Amino acid sequence: MGDAITMQNILCGPHPLVNSTIRPKYTLPSDYEGIAGLRIGWTMEMDFFEVDEHVRANTHRTLEVLSDLGAELVEVDFGWTAEADQAVQDYLDHLFGGVIKATVDTDPSLATPWGAYCAAAAGRSTAEDFAAAYEMQNQMAQRIGAILEEC
Repeated sequence: MGDAITMQNILCGPHPLVNSTIRPKYTLPSDYEGIAGLRIGWTMEMDFFEVDEHVRANTHRTLEVLSDLGAELVEVDFGWTAEADQAVQDYLDHLFGGVIKATVDTDPSLATPWGAYCAAAAGRSTAEDFAAAYEMQNQMAQRIGAILEEC
């Protein structure tokens, strides 16, 4: 763990050209208190995604370790539906689809399978879809806020 902390402390910090970096520099401590009593929200059910059995098994093993260390595990429900997933797709298609398509059209060899998918999706989402994506983002943020208050 010490090597990971050292690497994180070396790599991360303020950057003069990136407004979203943390200022002042936050240095991770080398020692941490235990997690006994810490409330950790988790979910396995996203309702509209199938969760692979390997992911389920690994998540349950992790939850057992966290519980054994004294964490209080709180199963949460994001309440997200396929509508949320579609809103994210509409948002990305509207913003990036055209830009990616222009690159793929110029040189298809630069496209990853995901890039090719995004290029093909360019123009599918309307301005109304894009605006609705912001409304969905607001609904999702409110739900996350409630979960954070609970956990």
